[in-house]
Parts: sequence; structure tokens; C-alpha cells
Amino acid sequence: MVLSVLLLAALATSPGDVREAQQLAHRSIVEYNAGDFDRALADATEAYELDPRPALLFNLGQCHRALHHWERAIFFFRGYLREEPDARNRRSVEALLVEMQRNWREEKAAAQRPAAPAPAAVLPLPAVAAEPARPPPP
Repeated sequence: MVLSVLLLAALATSPGDVREAQQLAHRSIVEYNAGDFDRALADATEAYELDPRPALLFNLGQCHRALHHWERAIFFFRGYLREEPDARNRRSVEALLVEMQRNWREEKAAAQRPAAPAPAAVLPLPAVAAEPARPPPP
């Protein structure tokens, strides 16, 4: 089983795929740093599909985190730690997981709360012209 998985992985990643994945990964970092998180996510995803390295799982988690996709960020950060159990940044990633789980819980709770009624609009009263003073009756 392990041999067949390794053989399949070796066949799937050609040198051309690795080069293209590196270019996409680099471009996704530039896009992420420029604040274009949707494009960074698309390029990081494509890079991972071409060359599934654990570091790209971390990058995918960061893109989803920036886009406030808490559940997806959790998925990718967990995948990163699963694939890279001795990661040097393990504590930081675990802290990110705690943060993402808290954000996800808070977002779900907020979505379940009934919406507050809109405040009533207070319109100004129309100006009333003062009637001219009448002389007293004779």
C-alpha cells in the first residue's frame, strides 16, 4: 500500500510540475502580501495540486484565515500539522488553530442570534407658521 502511494506520488509530480508549482507558490505569496487573498488562494491551491508539499497547506490555511473562512483555515492548518508533525512553527500553528476555532464559534453564534429590530426613524415635525396675532374683540 505505501509503495503504491509513493509510486503514484512520484508519477504525479514531474520536474515541470515542480517548477510550475514553485512559480505559483511564489506568486501566491506576492499576492497575499499585496492583500489579494482570493488570487493568492487560487494560486496556492493550484501549486499544491501540482506539488503537494506540506508548507503549501500552511499557506492555504493563511489565505483562508485572511478571507475569514475559519472552518477551511482549521482544515488546512490541521493538515499541515498532520503532514509536518515536527514543524518548527508547530506552537504558532496551534495558536492559530485556537484563534480560528474561537472565530468560527463566535461567527456561528452571531448568525444564530435574532437580528435586533431596526431603530425607529424619528422624523422632524414640519414647521408650523405662526398665525398673526388678532386684535382682541371689541
